[in-house]
Amino acid sequence: MSQITLESTLPSRWKAISMRRRRVLACVATLLAIELFWCCNQIIVSRLGNASLFSGSVLLACLFLLVAIGARRRLVMLPLWSVSTWLQVHLYTGIFACAVFVVHVPRIIANGWFEGILSWLFIVVSASGIYGIFASRSIPKRLTAVPTQPRYDRINWHRDQYRQAAAKEYESLKPVSGGDVLANFYTRQLQPYFESGLPLAFRIQPNQRRRRSLLAELGDIKRYLSDQALESANQFAGMIRHRDELDYHHGLQWKLRSWVIVHAALSLLLIVWAVVHAGFAFMMLGR
Repeated sequence: MSQITLESTLPSRWKAISMRRRRVLACVATLLAIELFWCCNQIIVSRLGNASLFSGSVLLACLFLLVAIGARRRLVMLPLWSVSTWLQVHLYTGIFACAVFVVHVPRIIANGWFEGILSWLFIVVSASGIYGIFASRSIPKRLTAVPTQPRYDRINWHRDQYRQAAAKEYESLKPVSGGDVLANFYTRQLQPYFESGLPLAFRIQPNQRRRRSLLAELGDIKRYLSDQALESANQFAGMIRHRDELDYHHGLQWKLRSWVIVHAALSLLLIVWAVVHAGFAFMMLGR
């Protein structure tokens, strides 16, 4: 009973610590771990031991621990701490692994195609992890700032609803005075816009250039419209804004989801390559 009480109170005590103090403690613990590893490595070197075997084993263990975060996200039913705690472990273990990598390799980019690919894989995975730290903190804030909050799997449905609404508004322009000017603008600019998907450039870097361009051109033709056609123009303007917010939300979510997939795939490739490398190293050690 006392063990259960202790295990239940430890997470609550950790949560009671402020986020800033947690980061300081985690950074200090990471630096101490790096210092301890470096001292152990130096002792092995001074005693003419196999320091590469020691540092390589530690690095491989770090890689397995880093991949464990992906498995933890799928085992939500098990009492294995929260996902946020595992993300912090993942972050500081990654920092520790980078320090071990620098000590382990004779040069950052190793000679030979096999070791060279392994070096590049580690660097690319580390760089994608650094990008992930920035993205996982900045993108959610940008998403919550957008008035439109659609589910990712419903975005295409919402996009189709805007397309149908714009087409219906276009049909109502025929008997309206001055509607031919607005109808020409719709067929020339708005119809391709509402029927198009999300361009790759917009996915990589969401922006409001197309929205501003369409709204500016729509504003220029408003002087030629009657009151009834002007009401339709305002409807089009609202649809453009909502569609742009939808695309902006889609682009940001796509970036975050794509990073997770790419980072996970590269991490798995890295650990497979590292295991093969460790197998070769042990084979050479026995000779």
